[in-house]
Amino acid sequence: MTAQTINVQRQMLALSMKAKLSTLWIFFLFNLIFRDIHEFVEPGFIEEIMTGTSNGNPITEHMFPDFSHHR
Repeated sequence: MTAQTINVQRQMLALSMKAKLSTLWIFFLFNLIFRDIHEFVEPGFIEEIMTGTSNGNPITEHMFPDFSHHR
């Protein structure tokens, strides 16, 4: 094997890893989005959130990222 062949193989491996990570990230985001949409159409979900609870647990401001103080 030549140095050029080894270099090409390393580049292919790096590209392959980037493609795998990108695909995994896209899969994760779509699952997150569709899970949330699915919960919204569940009967009583929005009313439960409006009462300030989720599955019997209180919803507090610490459960959400607070971007209002970052300017």
